[in-house]
Amino acid sequence: MTQSHKFALLLLLLCLILLLGNSNSCGPVEEPLDNATVQQVEKIITDEMIAQEMIGTAIGIVKNGKIAFLKGYGYEDWEAHQPVTLASEFRWASMSKSLTAVVAMKLRENGKLDLNAPAQSYVGSYPHESVKVAQLLQNRGGVGHYAHMDSAHAEWKNKEENYPKNQAWNAAAAVNIFKDSPLVSEPGARYHYSTFGFILAGAVVESAGVQAYNKGYVQLVNEYIAQPLGMSSLKPDYVFDGNTAEAIGYYKNNDGDIQRRDDDDVTWKLPGGGFKSTITDVTRFVKGLANRQMLHDSTYELMW
Repeated sequence: MTQSHKFALLLLLLCLILLLGNSNSCGPVEEPLDNATVQQVEKIITDEMIAQEMIGTAIGIVKNGKIAFLKGYGYEDWEAHQPVTLASEFRWASMSKSLTAVVAMKLRENGKLDLNAPAQSYVGSYPHESVKVAQLLQNRGGVGHYAHMDSAHAEWKNKEENYPKNQAWNAAAAVNIFKDSPLVSEPGARYHYSTFGFILAGAVVESAGVQAYNKGYVQLVNEYIAQPLGMSSLKPDYVFDGNTAEAIGYYKNNDGDIQRRDDDDVTWKLPGGGFKSTITDVTRFVKGLANRQMLHDSTYELMW
């Protein structure tokens, strides 16, 4: 990309932020920020979008337990010039882990999940019997992350590619992708962030939910989180759902040109990174956590 092209792109991004940012606000704002704070927020967003050459984003702010700001900026579809709105859906990516944690704690609260039990007692196919449920939720279970899997259990990629396509999340098939990988550390010994650990935690939730209520992981997320908080757009990011409201991802190639990113299938890692929703529903979830709407106070104290 030439310097003139880069300057033109930055100028275009600035224009679309200023123009589209003004039209994509509103929504269920309860106690709006004062004008001075809004100006500060918008300057931060504008500066960051220009610095990162971002195509689009959406922002939600909770202040004092109330939704105080909701707004979309830029494009959800660059080629079609479709602006980001409050109806645009974004991937939660690793924020999905927090959904898994809340559901697990709700099951524990109901006496249906033992946090001190081995994960293996709920997911019999998992071979490491020393890994406890609580350790998975703390990222202290010794389960590796991507770099560890690549070096210690490279065949996980082939298993991921063979994960069942065009169907809802399958806990057993998801755990099978990584279950034979060696642990990166002794369970409980140290913190080690792991998407795979949360996939296993989701499988534990699935097993406990089916045993107690004949309800699987996704059904429990809906019942314990989405429905009580009014998060109507929260859903698994299944590539086969044909949803056109999802914001398109972009990246810069080696020449500095913006390219459309392929919509990779994240079904297999649903509990660790596979949900999506609008910014409004992300903000409702944050509000629900801040106001302790989903769990008892004692459970929140245990979590934090």
